[in-house]
Parts: sequence; structure tokens; C-alpha cells
Amino acid sequence: ECRDRKTEEKVIELFHEWDLDGNGVVDREEWLNLLQLLGISYDDAVTTFDSVDTNKNGVLEIEELTSWMFGTGPTVYFSS
Repeated sequence: ECRDRKTEEKVIELFHEWDLDGNGVVDREEWLNLLQLLGISYDDAVTTFDSVDTNKNGVLEIEELTSWMFGTGPTVYFSS
């Protein structure tokens, strides 16, 4: 596990950067745009969003993202 205070603080900082409209969550469009900028396919970006959005409310909350990033959330595999 790579979770430590400094890493978690960086993830939280990035989350707020990804939240382009400042509403406290990362919505589907923000997430898809971000992952596509990183070179991840649209289909993989959609699959990832749907997997990370564990409460299925249509947005990613900080708790969902940190759970996924630090290994306590769902595992997501990207297509090759």
C-alpha cells in the first residue's frame, strides 16, 4: 500500500484541481476529459468512472477516489 499522509494530501489537491467547476465532486465529463488527456481511451475512462463511482450517484467524491487509488476500492483494468 502506498498510502501515506503526503501522498494522500497530493491526491486531495489533485482532486480539487480536477473539480473544474468547484462543486466539490468530479463529474463524469471532468473525469472523462482528464483521463483522455492522459491518453486513456474513452471506453476505459467510462469504465473507470463507473467502477470508481461506488455509490452510483453520477459523480466522484473524494472518498471514492482515495479508496480506489489506495487499493481499498474496486480494481479497474484498462484494455490494451
